[in-house]
Amino acid sequence: MLGSLLGSKGAAAEGGGAGFGLQRRLSRAEPLEAVRLFERFGDSFDTVHLLTALRVLALAPDAEVRRTPAWGRMLDRAAAQAPRLAGHDLTALAWTLVQASQARGTRGSLDRDPPQLGANEALCLGGAAPPAPPASAAAASDAAVRGALRRIAADGALGSKELSVLAWALAKLGARAPGIVPRPAWRGEFTAISEPEAVAAIAREAKLRTESLESKELVNLAWAFSKVQLRDAELMAGMARRLATARILSRQDAGNAAWAFAKADVACWPLMQLLRSKFLAEANHFEAQELASTVWAFAWLEAADQVLLRAMAARARAVVPELNAAGLARVCWAFASLGEGAAFPELAAAAAPRVRAMDAPNLAKLAWAFARAELNQRLRDIAGEAQERDVASLNPRDVEMLIWALAKGDVMPPELMGKLAERSAQLAPQLDAQGLANCAAAMALAEVKDEADALRKPLAARAKELLGDFSSQHLCDLQWAFAAQSWLEPCLEEAIRCAPGWAERPPYAHEARAGGIADCFKHLVLVALLQSLAQEKGEAPFYVDTHAGAGIYDPQEMHAVNLQRLRAAEARDGRPSCVAAYLRCLDASEGYPGSPRLARQILGSAAAAVVFEAAPQSAARLRWAMEGSGWQVRQEDAYRGLPELFARQPERALVFIDPPYELCFADNLNFRLLRQLQSHWPTSCVAIWYPIRDDARSQRVYRRIGAMGLRVMACEFSLSRSACAKGAIRTGMLVVRPPETLEPQLREALPALAEILAAGPEVYRHHEIRWL
Repeated sequence: MLGSLLGSKGAAAEGGGAGFGLQRRLSRAEPLEAVRLFERFGDSFDTVHLLTALRVLALAPDAEVRRTPAWGRMLDRAAAQAPRLAGHDLTALAWTLVQASQARGTRGSLDRDPPQLGANEALCLGGAAPPAPPASAAAASDAAVRGALRRIAADGALGSKELSVLAWALAKLGARAPGIVPRPAWRGEFTAISEPEAVAAIAREAKLRTESLESKELVNLAWAFSKVQLRDAELMAGMARRLATARILSRQDAGNAAWAFAKADVACWPLMQLLRSKFLAEANHFEAQELASTVWAFAWLEAADQVLLRAMAARARAVVPELNAAGLARVCWAFASLGEGAAFPELAAAAAPRVRAMDAPNLAKLAWAFARAELNQRLRDIAGEAQERDVASLNPRDVEMLIWALAKGDVMPPELMGKLAERSAQLAPQLDAQGLANCAAAMALAEVKDEADALRKPLAARAKELLGDFSSQHLCDLQWAFAAQSWLEPCLEEAIRCAPGWAERPPYAHEARAGGIADCFKHLVLVALLQSLAQEKGEAPFYVDTHAGAGIYDPQEMHAVNLQRLRAAEARDGRPSCVAAYLRCLDASEGYPGSPRLARQILGSAAAAVVFEAAPQSAARLRWAMEGSGWQVRQEDAYRGLPELFARQPERALVFIDPPYELCFADNLNFRLLRQLQSHWPTSCVAIWYPIRDDARSQRVYRRIGAMGLRVMACEFSLSRSACAKGAIRTGMLVVRPPETLEPQLREALPALAEILAAGPEVYRHHEIRWL
């Protein structure tokens, strides 16, 4: 063996030819043979020999060879030689360390016991020697990084290609930019203490060289900088502009570039157009992971047009089996975000059996996608898996997505929500306005108890910092969340009312909508419902109003004309009975009556009733409006207060749910209350008013309530101010277990109401009654 390896002169007389022979043998060697060569001729190894041997062991499929003393000594030798290595040798060492760090069974392996070997193998491998210290790989990493820093400091001593490969290697080894919290301990043996310094130095050098960098170098650097979370918008934007001029870009580079610049939130439209053209030209050749990166990037930057979206969907369907778990989660998230439904069923079906292979961040993405697509059964599977994961790996965006998805799908295991509450408290200083509002609202919806106090202060402190960033929707969610959890933060309450977003849409007030078309519709339906129930045999129904308002109003000027038209219409014979009854109620009132006053007029004071109103001022006015009625007025959130009434068992009940729909989880609150009513008052009639803002949302509501197996009538009403349907005010009412006489009454009454409220005969009007 020795003769064939080094020639007839032997190892002691090894010259250039023998060195070449050793290198040739190493380059062809199996891992164990490379270890034997190092143990026997290691003193003769030059830099090329050492890097070749390290490469062979790094790529070995069997991790046992990387747990031997020889592997540790090779790393020690590399660390010692690193200060003298040329630039290309430094990057070769860095590349080798990346391969070793990603090989199965390597991370954290150096502190394990050495493998049990046979006698001959133990002799060749130096079995009597102690295992390499865990610091060996870290020392090699750090030495390579410090050697590169010296090369960077010497002008031009590290080429642009070497610079980009070193950046790539640092990112692959889990480096972080200065000021970024390091990754968890799984990085183990390959951590280099000088990484942040190296990242900063490479970034400075890249900024100086941007205009001279080739496309491959730009992509590698951009990918690395995004991976290490470098926060330098000017550098990334400059690199994006430079890359946009590239003439040649591989599909892999296109995918990596798309991911890198989207991750850095850099939307360079010339570059996005280049990537779009690349994808459309070669869509059928994009590999699964290239597709995943590209689709995710265009979704994140909201830059996909319909042509591109259709092409991406077609390719996604073709490569579904080839996507790994992370890529599948990203693609599902992207198509759910873009609203692309064509490919989603196949993607969801492929993702469902693979959730066990996903880590917590990818489960968060998939959960968000499933929640958007209303795949609640699959969302339950994800929740089950997420309970087994370490939520410490979730970043702020992941936490927000997972919490929102679980709340939206009404799948909130207490143990998991508790863990997420703890993680939210830890990440509160990093949450943005939307994430903070969603987390607070979801935790309130989940009624998190044990972790509530620990969560309250961090959320309140962060909310005060972000007040200028909250939209009116977010402010409403935040205010409700703190009130629902009884988190008393007077300073935050006052700050919310003074926040810029609060003035964009003041909190819901019944008086602002009193007498509007939607208000008249729901009150007419309520009157028809009360009349139908009152005509049935038995005691009067127990009436519950969840959002009662002030009881009686002075109509706003914009709605005064509706009241004039209603009062001008006579309750004459021939009108539908419920319309006539509604008109009589209006004539008997000084102002415009709200739902509790209408109910009292129809049912009478002898009927039992509880009406809820959470707003203090409205509740005070409601008490005055209902004085002497004997009806109970409760200043309370009905979603929490109504279940306290379940101790009663009325023969019949009518629950009127008329929420403001300001909250992001308003539908969830309605459905939760409906399920509670089904359990405790299974014969009750429930009426839920809702605005029709878009057909997709209405259909989602219909599907969810239809899935509950209840007898539900949906009544829709539209009325425009002109002949054009586009500007029509659209509204609806869901009635659970309606009386038999209600449907025929409304089929007569709704056209009559439209006739009264319409400005003229040409005005667009429409109504529809359907059973779900």
